Amino acid sequence: MGVETILNWKKNELEQLLTDEAFQAWLSGYASNQEKKKWEDWLHASPENQKIYEEAQAVWRLAKFKPAPLQDSKKELVKLQQRLKFSLAEKNYGSETRNYHPADRKLPLNRWIFSAAAAVIVLATLTLGIILFLNSASDPEYITVTTRFGEQIRVTLPDHSVVILNGNSKLEYPKNWGLTTNRNVRLSGEAYFEVKSPPKKQEKKFIVDTNDGAITALGTRFVVYERGKGTRVVLEEGRVKVAAKNIIETAAEYVAQMILAPGEMVFFEKGDQKLLSKRIHIGSHVSWWKESFILEETSFKEVAQRLQETYGVIIEVKNEKLFQRILSGSIENSSLGVILDALGKTLQVPVSRQGNTIIFGEVS
Repeated sequence: MGVETILNWKKNELEQLLTDEAFQAWLSGYASNQEKKKWEDWLHASPENQKIYEEAQAVWRLAKFKPAPLQDSKKELVKLQQRLKFSLAEKNYGSETRNYHPADRKLPLNRWIFSAAAAVIVLATLTLGIILFLNSASDPEYITVTTRFGEQIRVTLPDHSVVILNGNSKLEYPKNWGLTTNRNVRLSGEAYFEVKSPPKKQEKKFIVDTNDGAITALGTRFVVYERGKGTRVVLEEGRVKVAAKNIIETAAEYVAQMILAPGEMVFFEKGDQKLLSKRIHIGSHVSWWKESFILEETSFKEVAQRLQETYGVIIEVKNEKLFQRILSGSIENSSLGVILDALGKTLQVPVSRQGNTIIFGEVS
């Protein structure tokens, strides 16, 4: 998004939001639960609020704002008045003697104050524009790829690495990757990565950023999952470094790091002080995009959660014990209908659909 577009979009609304300390705290992840709910309610109140929020996020990220106490405007005005009075008192008016009454000096002084205040506002506006412009030069333009529920998209990145983006997900990556920059992508949702190793003379890191941290890889295959409640990384092949972001922006960028080995998974959230990996059956985590969806001692509860997140449906069971059933084998992965039919036969229960709700078990 260009700087000119940002500056021209609803300038008054953006300025009010970006100078609101409560809004800043929400963007930074420091808001209380009450404040967070208030802003989320505002966000979902209208499409217009959603657009303003997206633009505010872009300005925030672009200008690299950080929450900071605002200057006391009254104190600053007093200082300005004092400086102006001092300047006028020492001004040399020539050899002619003049008698000034306080009322005679009031109007010129106010004009000086008004002009100075206007200059401060203009200077602040110009400074913000320059900051945005300079940061835009270093922050490359990003291409955004999004998927709908039940949709999967294969994305080939500029370095020929491949990303399989799962349903209800978003991927952002730089339009132009230079020889001197790392290969950074941003993810929310779920994606399978097949990263190409760069030539030896161009050993640039491949980094996947999520809300919780960063996953750094060179020549490897892995899955990253992030849907607002932590980040999960499952490594199929190669080697990756996982780092949890610090909640405190003024401190070190990351608070914990670890190396993941093939067949291991790590789940973490922003601010975690320690990362722990565990060995798992990775089939269901790395095969959701292939012709056959592989289940290896996978609980039906986990399968149901994946279907809900990927296809945007609601899974109901008539018997809660059904969620504890452990499944192994492979399922044809051509459509939701085929998957549901296979699950019904495996679990030996009828499957029905009412609108957006999938019901496993007898419907009374």
